[in-house]
Amino acid sequence: MVPARFIAATFVLALSAYGNASAPQDSPTPLPILPERYDTILVSVGDSILGREIVVWTRLGLEQLQVRKWTSAVEGASETDSLFANPMTLVPVREVRVTGDTVINIIFGGDTLFLTTIIDGSSSTSRALAPVGAMYSSSSLATLAATMPLRPEANRTFLVFLLPPFQRGAISVFVRVWDPVRVDGREAWRVTASTPGGGSTYWVDAVTRTILRSEIRIGDTVVSRRPINPGRR
Repeated sequence: MVPARFIAATFVLALSAYGNASAPQDSPTPLPILPERYDTILVSVGDSILGREIVVWTRLGLEQLQVRKWTSAVEGASETDSLFANPMTLVPVREVRVTGDTVINIIFGGDTLFLTTIIDGSSSTSRALAPVGAMYSSSSLATLAATMPLRPEANRTFLVFLLPPFQRGAISVFVRVWDPVRVDGREAWRVTASTPGGGSTYWVDAVTRTILRSEIRIGDTVVSRRPINPGRR
C-alpha cells in the first residue's frame, strides 16, 4: 500500500497549486459554465453491473473541480480521480488519480505535460509534449461534451491525454453534436466523441447540460453509464 504521507502530500500539492497556476495562454474560446452537480452513476455492460461511480462537478475558488470515485461491484476495488481546470475553458491544470497502491499525479503546463507515478513510495517521472494547443484530460470528455454548442453538426477537435483504461498518450478526439432525442422523457442532445475502441456517446440535457446517459464502446463491448437522479445538487 502507498504510505499515507505520499498520498497526503500528493493531494496537498494538488490543492495548493491552484492559487498560483494558470491555464495555458492559447486557451480555446470560453465555454458555457457548468452547473453544480452530484451524481451517482451505475456502470454496466448489458444486464451486468460493473460498479458505481460518484461524480461531483463544483467550483473550488477560481477552479472547476471534478471528483470521480469508482467502486467495482466485482472485487470492491476503488479509484479516486480529482481534476482541476480553468472553469471558462476546462483546460486542466492538475489531475491526481489514486488506484489501489498507485498514485498518478499530472501537471498540465501549456504544451508540456509532467506525469509522476508513485507506487509503494517509489517515484518515476515522465514528460509528454503536445504538438499544438491546449491539452485536455480523458477525464474531461464528459464535461467537454456537456459544454458543446447544442446545435446539429456543431463540432470541435480536442487534443486529449489518455489515462487508463486507455493506453497513455496524446491523441486528437473529434466531438460532434447530432439531432436532439428524448431520454427518460427529457429532451437531450446526442454528442459523440472519437475515443479509441469505437467511440463514446453522451446524451446532454437540453436545459441543464447534465449528462443523462453515456456509452463507451471498446471493440464489441458497450459500457453504459446511467446516473441516478442526474444533475442532483
